[in-house]
Amino acid sequence: MAAVRSELSASPLKSSTPQSASVSAALTQGCASSDLLSIVTRARRQGTEILYDFRWKKGLQWCTAQGTNQGMQLANFLAHCSSVLILSASSVRGYRSAICTTIKQLGGPAFEADFLLREVARGAPLKEARNPRRVPLWDLFLVLDFIRKQPFEPLGTIPFDILTLKTTFLLLLATGRRRSEIHGLSGMPQDLAFHRDGSITIHFLPEFLAKNQDPEVPSPSLRVRPLSDILAQDDEDRHLCPVRCLKYYWDRSRHRRSSQRRLLISLNENYKKDIAAGTISLWVSQVIRRAYSHAHRDISCLHPRAHEVRAIATSAAFQHSVPPQHVFKAVFWRSENPFINFYLRDFRMTRADSSKGISFVAANTAVSVTRAPHTNQ
Repeated sequence: MAAVRSELSASPLKSSTPQSASVSAALTQGCASSDLLSIVTRARRQGTEILYDFRWKKGLQWCTAQGTNQGMQLANFLAHCSSVLILSASSVRGYRSAICTTIKQLGGPAFEADFLLREVARGAPLKEARNPRRVPLWDLFLVLDFIRKQPFEPLGTIPFDILTLKTTFLLLLATGRRRSEIHGLSGMPQDLAFHRDGSITIHFLPEFLAKNQDPEVPSPSLRVRPLSDILAQDDEDRHLCPVRCLKYYWDRSRHRRSSQRRLLISLNENYKKDIAAGTISLWVSQVIRRAYSHAHRDISCLHPRAHEVRAIATSAAFQHSVPPQHVFKAVFWRSENPFINFYLRDFRMTRADSSKGISFVAANTAVSVTRAPHTNQ
C-alpha cells in the first residue's frame, strides 16, 4: 500500500461517486477507453462499489498516518478495526477484500496471499464470543396487535399514509424479501395480476436486479399469498391479510400516480417521483415505534431495523414446520447458511399478553404462531 500511496493521493479516489473511484483511477491512469471503463465499473453491484470505496478511503487514511512496511501496515489496520473499532469479523474480512482488491486494480501486489493477512482474517472470528443474536430486535406480536385495529382500520376510510405504512409492513413480512426487492416492485397495471385463489402476482421493474441474482437470469415475479384461507369470517386476524391491504392500497393509489413506476409511492401527493429504498425502512420504523408508544413501552433502546422483518418472517415460517427449501425459495436464498448464521430468531423469547396465537403471512406462508410467556428483554 505504501508503494502506491503517492500515486493515490492525486487520484480521483478522494471524490465521492456512485462508481468505484479506485477502479476509475486505475483505469484512467492506464489509458482505458470510456467503453472499458463503463463495463468494468459495473463488474460489481453499485452498493458493493460504494462500500468498497468507503472502506478503501478509511484504510488509506489510517495507513497514511503510519510508516511500516506494506504487508504489516495492512495487517495492523485490520487489527485496529477488530480491536479498537470493535468491528465484527465479517466487517474485518470486508475491509481486507476491499483494500486488497483495489490494490490489485491499481497494479499493486496480490496481498490476499499474504500469510499475516490470512491469519488476521482467521483470528478475528475466534476473538469474538460465540453469541449469535437469537432474540428478535422488537416484538412482532405487539406490532401486529397494533396494526389490526384502529387507527389502521377500517382500510376504506383510514388516511392514505396510514394505509401505506400498514401495507408496507405486511408486504415485507408476507414475502420475507429485502427492502431493495420491495422497492423494485412495479406499480404499472400490466405488472399486477389478481388470481382466483386470492393471491396477487407482482412483477419487478425490468431494470431491477436482486442482491444475489445472476444478471443473465430474469427477475422472478413475486406472489403474495392471502391469509383468509385459514381464518373464519369473523376472525380479527383477517385484518392482517397482505392481499387485502394491497387491494385497498392499489385502488387508492391509482389516482395519485403520474410518472411513478414503483408499487409504493410517496405519502406526499404532490411528489411525483419514485421513492428511495430508504423510505421503506423509514415507514417500517414508524410502524414499530408507533406500536411501542401506543403500548406505553420504552422506545429509548428500540432498534426498529426494517431488515429484521426478513429474519422474523423466515423464522416464523421455519418454526411453523414449513420445509426449509420452501422458505429459502420464497426469500430468494441459495442455501441455508445465511438463515442459520444471521436470521434465525427464537419466538419463545418474545413478549406476550396472553396465550392466544396470532395468524399472519410470513415468507409466502400463512402461519399461526402461539405466543410465549413474557420474558424481559
